[in-house]
Amino acid sequence: MKNIVKVVAVVMAIAIVACVLASCGKLLSGTYKTDSALGSYVSIKFTGNKFKIETYVLGTLTTTEEGTYKITDDKMEMTYVTTGDGTTATRTVTESFAQDGDTVTIGIWTLKKS
Repeated sequence: MKNIVKVVAVVMAIAIVACVLASCGKLLSGTYKTDSALGSYVSIKFTGNKFKIETYVLGTLTTTEEGTYKITDDKMEMTYVTTGDGTTATRTVTESFAQDGDTVTIGIWTLKKS
């Protein structure tokens, strides 16, 4: 009887781990960049479920945005968090998503892993 309880407990533990892993969406890691035109490009660094977007114009960093993301099927939902003047605002944007090796397409951006 004790062996049956142990086997059932192990099977349940494996099933729970499998469900947790299946519920986790696809995650990216590393830095992806668009092609540069006259030193202007977009760079996105992915760490876990977080991202940081940096926009460069003529080689100068002009904007930085951070937030979290999740990928489901062929969509990426990005939640941006903006802080300033003692306030915090969030906005969520859903873009099309595709990946081919080290290249990802997010909405209109095609980025290559660097």
